[in-house]
Amino acid sequence: MYNALVLRRSWAMRVVYTVGAGVLLSILPASAALLVGQGWELKGATLAGAPGGKPFVAEGRAPIGTGGIGPAGEAARDRALANAVLKAVTELKGQAWVEANRDAVEAELLSDPKTFLTGVPKAKAPAIDAEGKQAIVVVSATVDMVLLRQAIERLGRDGSKVRYPRVLVAVTEEIVRRPAPDPAAETAIKDLLATAGVPVVDVQGMDDNRRRSIADAIRQGESDAAEGLRKEFRCEIVLVGEAFAEEGPPELGMVRCEARVEVKAYYADTAQLLCAKSATAPAVRPTVLIAGKEALRVAGEKVGRQVLESLSTGRTTLIQVHVTGCRSFQWLTDIEAVLEAVDGVNTVERRAADIANGIGAWDVVGPGATAEAIAQALHDCASPRLRVTEATGHAVTAEVVE
Repeated sequence: MYNALVLRRSWAMRVVYTVGAGVLLSILPASAALLVGQGWELKGATLAGAPGGKPFVAEGRAPIGTGGIGPAGEAARDRALANAVLKAVTELKGQAWVEANRDAVEAELLSDPKTFLTGVPKAKAPAIDAEGKQAIVVVSATVDMVLLRQAIERLGRDGSKVRYPRVLVAVTEEIVRRPAPDPAAETAIKDLLATAGVPVVDVQGMDDNRRRSIADAIRQGESDAAEGLRKEFRCEIVLVGEAFAEEGPPELGMVRCEARVEVKAYYADTAQLLCAKSATAPAVRPTVLIAGKEALRVAGEKVGRQVLESLSTGRTTLIQVHVTGCRSFQWLTDIEAVLEAVDGVNTVERRAADIANGIGAWDVVGPGATAEAIAQALHDCASPRLRVTEATGHAVTAEVVE
């Protein structure tokens, strides 16, 4: 039994690529990605791109100016792509939310709609309205619903844009039996995070020895090592990991490589683990180096999406509070009550209560809690009176002054 996979190139040449049904299932992901990268569109066997891809059909209009139908058609196409993303936003959040947050939606989600598209959009030739004043274009575009949902979450409940932490990325890479010529997985992770609005530390000329030293330092779990990285690179999150690609059995006369990327993200001020993520990906290309780099890139993109999701939800994880000079259990109880009253705090867990040495420590967890809000609450505490000595992204230290 055979399946026919029909392909169309942009200049309308048609061919039929016929393979055995069992073989089609095994080679489709890598081979399809290769063909699309060369300008082919799949017909009858959709290449959805990201797993969360969903198609939308939308119309766009633009006035026809002195430039004629050409520029107007391009503008109408861009508007249609934005309307496709708008339909996806409306499906996820509802019309009422879209209307209530119209400005934020326009500025953050629709200003560059291609960010949320996967695959190649299909557009009909521009038409002209009955009055001859506007160009009309209808497009069919696949929206990455996972990426769009993450972008919506970053807007926050009131539509205001949520601030991401500044991230340092250090991933060592290897195509087995030979070093990777440049960091394909690390670059893919950086690009995906930066595109989503995450501030990424740009470290020029970092070699694998430096990457390994960063990884070793942060994996020790010592706050001093983490604090040193935070001050050196001015980062809040340190993302370290390893990536490798290995050659497998050849496929269709070309080289097949399988890559695996593993990363861990740590808070730079506490060395606390935020998340651990991994992904694998295949690639089929003419040479080992090209196949290895492509597999690393795709696996890096997958991991980047996972890390982005953790960064979106990671803002709700714990903030560590450390207070010195606590000479009574009543003071510990009073400080605990102050922490529990901070807006957005769900739970306050006491980690240390060493009255002999005057030390109190808590883990504070909540969806809207911030170190700044906790520091302000401690500063305003009437009894005991406290002086905040330091507040970073996920840690606050203070001392009793009475």
